[in-house]
Amino acid sequence: MYGGPAGPGTIDEALASDRKIYGNGHLVAVGESLATADKREVRVIYITSRVGYYSWLAHGYFKVGPSVFWVAFDCRREEYCMMNYQAFKSLVGSLRVVPSNDSNVR
Repeated sequence: MYGGPAGPGTIDEALASDRKIYGNGHLVAVGESLATADKREVRVIYITSRVGYYSWLAHGYFKVGPSVFWVAFDCRREEYCMMNYQAFKSLVGSLRVVPSNDSNVR
């Protein structure tokens, strides 16, 4: 699992970017909506490899101020994907986002 800022913009723009980046060689679908502990909506996009580099990837996006952030779960061994996706959902559900007052602070 990993995450970070996706930059300024909207969640829909971030999803469109993922569709563009992963469009060749991957199956891309918008999946379920989750929520963080502080009630921020997280949109999940599922990315499945057609060529076997990894089995499955889920990106969860949420907006904080002018920026979009994401948390991702990368599953390279299919037999563990769903079990570990439950941990991903628990992690997202426990997040509390504290926006910085200084946009240059990372």
